[in-house]
Amino acid sequence: MKSAYPRDEAGGQSSRLLSSESDLVFSRLFSLPQYSLARSVGFFLSMPHGEIRTDRAIRRMIASPRGGGGGDGDTGTERKVLYVPRVGLDFEGRDMDMVRCDDVGTATAPTTDDDGSEKMFYHDWPRNRWGIPEPPPSTTTSATAEVAMPGDIDILVVPGLAFDVDGSRLGQGKGYYDRFIARMRADDRRAGGEGDDARVTWKRPLLVGVCLEEQFLDEAPHGVDLGHRGGGYPRGGIIPVSDHDYVMDIVLTPSRTLILRNVQS
Repeated sequence: MKSAYPRDEAGGQSSRLLSSESDLVFSRLFSLPQYSLARSVGFFLSMPHGEIRTDRAIRRMIASPRGGGGGDGDTGTERKVLYVPRVGLDFEGRDMDMVRCDDVGTATAPTTDDDGSEKMFYHDWPRNRWGIPEPPPSTTTSATAEVAMPGDIDILVVPGLAFDVDGSRLGQGKGYYDRFIARMRADDRRAGGEGDDARVTWKRPLLVGVCLEEQFLDEAPHGVDLGHRGGGYPRGGIIPVSDHDYVMDIVLTPSRTLILRNVQS
């Protein structure tokens, strides 16, 4: 049984351990056959502290000639398109957009931070109230103003304070991801038809929740009542969810890959 609230445990991770465990999680992502088939991936940009790190995973994806992350299972034939979130610097928008980023691996010469690590392409982007980089309306070096429409994103990597064995997600309570997913799946389109779409056989976007081991719940944390968040109800899992909440198709932790739904074998 987990002994602390997931937010506290994640916040207590050392930077080095957090990076190491994040690498394990995303190695699992890059090993998925669904990832190899995908043409586009939506990645969140991490908060400065206490959240699973996406920077090295994004760097690995865009550094690969084919955007495949360099895994043995990579059979893609072209660079994967990257999308990142934009909600507004003061969260003034009701809805989240995912903004397409082009040429981020080659647009500028690499530069380094004070600690010697390579700066990410979004290093100079403005930060919102949570310290997360937000893509500006347009930039000539790293991102276009093109936002995702239904069918554009094959895999959406989703953050959360916690996930459970049913794929239910405990988010920050603002509903950005649930509303975005609802828009993307509005026409319930599936690929598997003609041409390039024939290789993608899941409802898009495929929802992949990522978390640290301490944030994965196979039983309720001692002394924590998760049911107070929004008055939801269990749908077979531990985290209460409501009708408008989306559950994950796949959940990844440093030690496990849970394939739950929406994936044809």
